[in-house]
Amino acid sequence: MKLSLNVKLFLLALIPLMGLLYFAGMKLYDEYTYKHTLEKIKNGMEFNQKISELIEDIQKERVLSVKFVSEKKEFDENLIVQRKQVDKDIERMEGFANSINLDIFPKEILPKLDSVLSLLSQLKEQRKYIDDLRISSEMIIDYYSDINSNLLDLLSLTVKNSYHDSKLSSLLYSYTLFMPINETVDLKGIILFESLNEGGIRNSILIKLIQTIAKQQVLNKEFLNTLPEDVKNRIAPVFQKISENEDERVKILSLQDSDNIKRDVDLNEWYEKVSKRREELKALQKDFINKIYEEIQTSSSKSLYGVIVAGVVIVLTLILFFSVMFHLPEFKFQIDYFKSKMRRRFRNWSEY
Repeated sequence: MKLSLNVKLFLLALIPLMGLLYFAGMKLYDEYTYKHTLEKIKNGMEFNQKISELIEDIQKERVLSVKFVSEKKEFDENLIVQRKQVDKDIERMEGFANSINLDIFPKEILPKLDSVLSLLSQLKEQRKYIDDLRISSEMIIDYYSDINSNLLDLLSLTVKNSYHDSKLSSLLYSYTLFMPINETVDLKGIILFESLNEGGIRNSILIKLIQTIAKQQVLNKEFLNTLPEDVKNRIAPVFQKISENEDERVKILSLQDSDNIKRDVDLNEWYEKVSKRREELKALQKDFINKIYEEIQTSSSKSLYGVIVAGVVIVLTLILFFSVMFHLPEFKFQIDYFKSKMRRRFRNWSEY
């Protein structure tokens, strides 16, 4: 059968049309998948916030517990209030974990969540030891720090494998470093507070302090290296202040005995600076979280726009395809023949 010129032109046009349809379909699929990923990131960030709130309140309970045991004064009513707040945070975190599909997270999250809840279940017993002054401040620091260490691992799993575009990826990964930095600064403050009450830095605490500073320095560098430039310009000055003089202090702590440390390091001044930096970090954390949500919203809007554009391209391509096909004489003849055949068949059925 010899093809007419119109059919040949149609077949030639069919190849780019099918290519356009294929790439538009792939774009639609990618954008739809990305929107699903963003929803997963949102769920992860909600879970993340529940964990972050619990970490912050455990930090507060830790310092109040150490203060009570170190000073051995009357029981602080603020400690009771703080314990109730921690209990509420635990309920909220556990309730949220039960309300969402944890399969959207890495499989490691379930055993880690069980580990965290197991540690938190011991809180009641540990609090009794604190109330009875049957536990040292160093053991309190270790116990609460162990809880927060596990919570930080859990926190990192809530956004693991959720990355897509480079900027959002950098922000999410940076946040998983930001919270451990926050913890190291808070832990450093607790250690210095305990040392001030003891009148100096004990050897066991000294090792912990050096390890905490070293960990903080490593985290600071990695954190700043992962930040997008526009965010880094705002945050870098604060972290430079946090790291100020720390290398010199580590040398003093590492190479000298406790008497020389008291002579060369002003613990009061150091503690005040750490306390100030801790408050700055708390404020910075809120800005950081808002920045992540802004980026998620921006990415979501771009993804929706991509879905709409891809959908419109597919619809227009199909309209063009069928429009051209229906205007071909050969195809119109086939349609007319089919219509007449169906009319005859319908007429026969009616007569029957």
